[in-house]
Amino acid sequence: MKTNKTSKLLAFLLSLILVAGTFSLPASAAAKSIKKATVSVATAIYTGNALKPTVKVKLSGKTLSSKYYTLKYTNNKNIGKGTVTVTGKNGYSGSVKKTFKIVPNKVTGLKTAVNSDTVKVSWKAVKGATNYQVYMYEDGEWVRKAATKELSAKVTGLEGGTTYTFKVRAYKKVSGEYYIGSFSSKIKATTKLAAPKTIKTTASDSSIKVSWSKVNGADGYQVWLHDGSDWTDAKNTSKTSYTFSSLKSGVTY
Repeated sequence: MKTNKTSKLLAFLLSLILVAGTFSLPASAAAKSIKKATVSVATAIYTGNALKPTVKVKLSGKTLSSKYYTLKYTNNKNIGKGTVTVTGKNGYSGSVKKTFKIVPNKVTGLKTAVNSDTVKVSWKAVKGATNYQVYMYEDGEWVRKAATKELSAKVTGLEGGTTYTFKVRAYKKVSGEYYIGSFSSKIKATTKLAAPKTIKTTASDSSIKVSWSKVNGADGYQVWLHDGSDWTDAKNTSKTSYTFSSLKSGVTY
């Protein structure tokens, strides 16, 4: 009897083992592919060294933590176009490539020199850059006034006694594409007052009236008279004419 019970127990256990052997543990979830991920890469500033700009990876509208992918940068040293390869890990598979720009640094050290109709803008060289663009603010917008390989440029045809604002940026052309850096800080310059033009005189027996064209930006004028031996003290006026009176007849002034 005891032997019969033992046999039945063994048979039951064996049947359980056989049944269990027909099943397997659930397979782990399939790795998610990042081939369709949206990758954004920050623009890098040229330094002369290998660059690793910030990368953001989004999949199905969600930003992936960096623990789910690796980054490999190539062509990431010179001004131009670099590449980063994003490869999935820890439950993510596949890879995706994204290019990014490497551009010159911001222009610094702006200085100006002025006369009555010209402003010369100069700046410090930017590492890696080959060219520069000079912009001036006029009529409510920024207008490019010069493109040069030099470290200065003259903007001409300006009004005297007027304040102008400038900014400069550096760039380099690589494989037909322009890689342009950020603008410098703005700098202002005021042109010198121009000399009055079209000076005329009207003389009588004891007076001379001097008149001239208006000078842009001028608040007033100083008029001097030479009597043949010396200059008189300056006469100040806000008008565009002045009359010297009580002069000697027959004397050239």
